[in-house]
Amino acid sequence: MDVTVRDVDQELDNTNQMGVIEYLYTKGAKLHQRDEEGRTSLHHAVMRRSCLENAKQLITLIKEHERRNDVMASGKKKKILNEQEESLINARDAQNGTPLHFVCRFVDTDAQDNVSENIVQLLIDSRAQVDAVDKNYCTPLHYCSRRQFGVANVITLLNVAAQKEQQLNNSINMKSATVQEYIEMQDKNNNTALCLAAEHGCEETVKILLKNKAQRNARGKEFYQPIHLAAKSGNVRVLDILLDDASMNVQKLPVTSNKETPLHVACQYNRTGAVQYLIQSLTQNKTSITDHIEHADNKDYTPLLTAAYYDHIDCVKALVKNGAIMTDVKDDEERNILQICAKRLSINVLKEILVQIPEGKLHEMVKNCDKFGNNPLHSIGRANNSHIHSPGIEKKEVEVCQLLLNTFMGKQQSSTIESERDTGPAFFKHSIEMITKRNNDYRTPLHEACLRGKVAFIQYLLEKIITKERHSLLEVVDDELKTALHIAADVGQVEIVKLLIEYGANIEARDMNDSTPLHGACSRNQYRCAKLLIKNYAPLDDIDEKGCTPLHLASMNGHRKIVKLLLESKANVTIQNTKELNSLEVAILNDQQFVVQEFISHTSWMKSMKNAQLKTFVTDHEPEIDTPLRKLIRLMPAKAEEVLKRCITRLGNEETRDYTVRYNYELLEDQFAGWVPGNEKKKGSSAEKRPSKSWHLWINNCLMRRPNSISVEQSADQQSTTSLLSSHEHKRNVLQHNHPLYIMAINEREDLIKNELVDRLIQRKWSQFTRLVFIITLTFYLWFLACFTATILNVKHSQYYYLLFNYNVTDTTCQTIANLLQNSQQNPSGDGLKQPSDYVLKYMLLGLIAFHLFKFLYLIIQHWQYVLSKSNLLELTSLALCLYYSQDWYSWQMSVKLRCPEQWSVGILLSWLTLITYIQFTPTHGLFIAMLEIIISNFLWFFPILLLLVVSFGFSYYMLLQNQLIFITPIESIIRSYMMLNDVGYESHMYTDSTGLPIYRPITFIIYIIYASLMFILINNLLIGFAVGEIGPMMSRAKFKRSQLRIILISEYEGIMPMKLLQYFAKKNKNEVVLPHKTKWYNKPFHAMKRFFEGNKKKELCDEQTTDDSNREQLDNIALDQEKTKEDIQKIQNDIKDIQVYMKQMNEQICSKFDKLIKEKMS
Repeated sequence: MDVTVRDVDQELDNTNQMGVIEYLYTKGAKLHQRDEEGRTSLHHAVMRRSCLENAKQLITLIKEHERRNDVMASGKKKKILNEQEESLINARDAQNGTPLHFVCRFVDTDAQDNVSENIVQLLIDSRAQVDAVDKNYCTPLHYCSRRQFGVANVITLLNVAAQKEQQLNNSINMKSATVQEYIEMQDKNNNTALCLAAEHGCEETVKILLKNKAQRNARGKEFYQPIHLAAKSGNVRVLDILLDDASMNVQKLPVTSNKETPLHVACQYNRTGAVQYLIQSLTQNKTSITDHIEHADNKDYTPLLTAAYYDHIDCVKALVKNGAIMTDVKDDEERNILQICAKRLSINVLKEILVQIPEGKLHEMVKNCDKFGNNPLHSIGRANNSHIHSPGIEKKEVEVCQLLLNTFMGKQQSSTIESERDTGPAFFKHSIEMITKRNNDYRTPLHEACLRGKVAFIQYLLEKIITKERHSLLEVVDDELKTALHIAADVGQVEIVKLLIEYGANIEARDMNDSTPLHGACSRNQYRCAKLLIKNYAPLDDIDEKGCTPLHLASMNGHRKIVKLLLESKANVTIQNTKELNSLEVAILNDQQFVVQEFISHTSWMKSMKNAQLKTFVTDHEPEIDTPLRKLIRLMPAKAEEVLKRCITRLGNEETRDYTVRYNYELLEDQFAGWVPGNEKKKGSSAEKRPSKSWHLWINNCLMRRPNSISVEQSADQQSTTSLLSSHEHKRNVLQHNHPLYIMAINEREDLIKNELVDRLIQRKWSQFTRLVFIITLTFYLWFLACFTATILNVKHSQYYYLLFNYNVTDTTCQTIANLLQNSQQNPSGDGLKQPSDYVLKYMLLGLIAFHLFKFLYLIIQHWQYVLSKSNLLELTSLALCLYYSQDWYSWQMSVKLRCPEQWSVGILLSWLTLITYIQFTPTHGLFIAMLEIIISNFLWFFPILLLLVVSFGFSYYMLLQNQLIFITPIESIIRSYMMLNDVGYESHMYTDSTGLPIYRPITFIIYIIYASLMFILINNLLIGFAVGEIGPMMSRAKFKRSQLRIILISEYEGIMPMKLLQYFAKKNKNEVVLPHKTKWYNKPFHAMKRFFEGNKKKELCDEQTTDDSNREQLDNIALDQEKTKEDIQKIQNDIKDIQVYMKQMNEQICSKFDKLIKEKMS
């Protein structure tokens, strides 16, 4: 540092001579700099009394700066500078507050020190605006009026306003009300300066404002006048000032928008002195005191009710002393003072009132009900009492209840009880009448208290009643037939639920929806209440009017913890509601995935999966079976995959030969579950003793559209026979197309189809029946294709026969050529005549066509939608074209091979393409066909872009090469451009004879170059990369497509399978046990060879290990060297960090010493 001690001493001397503010200004500090709240340095200076001297310095600097600006420039520049200086005195912060606002708001004026007055005057002399308004619409006068020691500032501001008014009157020959308008300006709450002064008890300010003709009847927020605000503050002297005026009509106190008098306001804020003074003033003015004391606001609250509402005992005593009525006064809800005290827990007022009320009226008031039918005990139970923050609020509720009941029973004793021995029962009778009283909602005080969680109050009520009557109280229901336990469980009041159960509440009570308390707790996610109810043996499996158990309701609303609690408590997962849905299905349909996970993870998962109902998915279609697994496949495939994984059981170690895998296909192969021997309902079994697999019977009934229940008198054999007879053929498509595998395929659930269980079942079903049928149909089609191809190859083109007799195709008819072929003179060689082998081939081909057409006819009868698939339509088209080609439609065609020109078509192409649709089901080649389909589908997305490029270049070629034949029309140009994707052929266009040369040869060359670059280099590479770059994902997608097609094929073939055979395979596919390590006899030679080669590989690996030992040692040495270098680098880095820390400490010490030197010089 280059600063010496002498320099520091000199700077400190300058600071002492000039002052800090002036010194900073000379060093370049900006006067107009603002903080994040928009405040300047002047704002901060006037906010604090200790900084007012700094404010004076700032104002002086601003004035000096103004004078310099006046001398510096003129014109526009001078005007800009003046505007900047004005903004410093009247600068506004984020709330539009000026420095004058701040000094009037935060700084008082004492009698001994009038610094604030001087600052206010100094700001005003510096052109501060006295009528400036901030965002609260407050002027400086508003802020001064609320300060106890702001009188001098008020006087200063009013004087300035008066001076402005005088200047205005002198300049204009008319009177102005500037001071009056300034005094009557209203803030955001419509309060004038007088309102604020009265509210804050500033009596001197009130006098000054009244002296300056401030309006006494000015109305602020909610029409509060200054006298109301004075009553609110409780300042009796301000009230005296306001009332001591001829303009104030003391005989009738003003009211607010809520019809509240100052007496109401004083009672609301517990201003006892104001209450007494107002009553005294009204009495001295010979005013009817009763009219004011009994004046009611818009809620029919008198001052007495207001004081009782807020538990202001002193105000109540003052009002009662002056004759306030207590017995016949009610609010707009017809509540008397006892009910108001009970609602607000105004215990002090209640004690005073109970003493003051005459004995004849007390009993009637205690039993009084408001317009909602609530008595005082209801009021206690319904009260929110958020205004009471003390921890003993429950004790107060009990104490208020006790006061009311004891007083009630005491008055009964004095009025109705004649003998002492009858006192107890009579008291009890009337207390029961109070406690069991129902309001308009048919709720007792116990109901209301349960709804709001008043534990101590409930316990007091229950203890007050003997056991016999307590049970009847707990059984009382409201208009929804809910008991107190229902309500407590619904809102989650655990302690109340526990208390009610201890006192004998009926845990199995039902409301109007047949719901128990456990239903309410489970539906509203009240976990602790549900746990407590279950612990006390609440019925888990009771159903409501919709057939829902508590488990249904918890599942429907997604309450995972409660579902887990119910499952652990062994709730029945098989119960169906009125829509025949169990709890798991309800959770699935409401998209509650976490709840579904709980069902799947529980030990009863298989039971919850065994449910079924009929559902019509498409209008005017056959109803189909819907099970939980089918719902999961459609709505939650991830959860369906977990279910399928749980259907696989693995036993033993994977490395041992005893390792066993058990595949359970019961949930997938459920279409004939009711026909399995041993699963039917036995004869004479009761409805309560259902077999464990009764869901199979239900599925069977749904499939055959039979009633839900099976007659107990019908035997298992009769049921099976009836089911078979009632199953019509046209329902088989519903049976197979609703299979879980088919749903996976149609909804493209790739992950599910790749699942081990599903893949195993597909292979199993494929190997059982589908593969045989497929091989048969493929064989017949190959036979047909061979015959058709042989027929095509054996017949020459029709033009050949036309040219044989020197005819063109357009010169003569096909019949003429046929007749010439049959004429031995014209055709001595017999060319074109049929041989015996041709007839054999023809009839064989027609027979195969008839076989395939019969196959399609059978499929149309069984399931006509099957024929609308792409592969079947292609096969039908090829068969139709083959038939049209091979059939001799005229007699003159019978003996000749000639086919007419119109018989030649693309039938052979479609026939060979149809073969691809068969090959796609084969294990190996089917993958490549699926990959080809994916590539074509991806190419079709790119084809519009390719077509756009071809069209653009085609029109360019048409414009440049119109003189050449192949580009003579726009369409031909576009076609040629597309055909040029693999061969540009520009030599034939650019290097022909002189007549055919293009006119625009250079431009044509450029177009060719761009076209070749774009099409050959970019597009081809793009397509190749698109195909090759996605081989991995494409292979996975192709496997899925193959499995998807297999599932569809299996479903279609099973649709034509005999019912008994279908039943046999369904029975066989229930379970499968696989021993992966067990080798079958025909695979033993291959496994022996495999073990032999694996042994040789192990020997080779041992030899390689010996050669690699030396290399490993070298690598270990290199690794050790690297670790050493890392340790050295780490040490160097630590040393550098220590040096940096030491440097920081040294800098801090130097700075602290320098600061001490400066402070010493300053002192």
